[in-house]
Amino acid sequence: MIKSLLSSIQQGILTTLLKLKTWRARFDLLSIRDSWQNVRSCLICWSQSGLTYDEALPVLERLQKRFPQAKVTVLTLPGSLTPILPDRFNMLEIKEQDVNLFGLPSRQVKERIQRLDADIAVDLAQTFVPMSAYCCFLSGSRIKMGFANPESDLVFNYQIAPGSRRSNPGRYHVLAHYIG
Repeated sequence: MIKSLLSSIQQGILTTLLKLKTWRARFDLLSIRDSWQNVRSCLICWSQSGLTYDEALPVLERLQKRFPQAKVTVLTLPGSLTPILPDRFNMLEIKEQDVNLFGLPSRQVKERIQRLDADIAVDLAQTFVPMSAYCCFLSGSRIKMGFANPESDLVFNYQIAPGSRRSNPGRYHVLAHYIG
């Protein structure tokens, strides 16, 4: 019970921090067509919701096909199952000890995310997960893509709304379709 209360407080802090940081940030107009050009690096934020490799495979394959020269890094959050991925994907794992009492990643983790110099950040969480959204924000990528939720406007400039009747795998097929 105490752990879930702490988790709720941490998520509230992260959401508030995102509101403050994005409120201060100046958003430029974005041309999706131009932003999809010259993609060198992609960040995939792996969801905490028990996402399987088979469910995420359409998104991973579409990114590899659309941007064959791009370096794809999969970031896993504390508490998520670390997927076993082919060697062509880089892994960045955030462990429990990498997160402070307020639920924020350590300076070293923030710097590692920023050094990825991602052109595209894709959040695979189907609901708004503050830590995952925060990592997408930290990436500084031109395109921040995620599923549409009430809080998604804080971070994501490209939101996918696949419909509530779609199954989990179906939602990821829709996301992959929009990647191109």
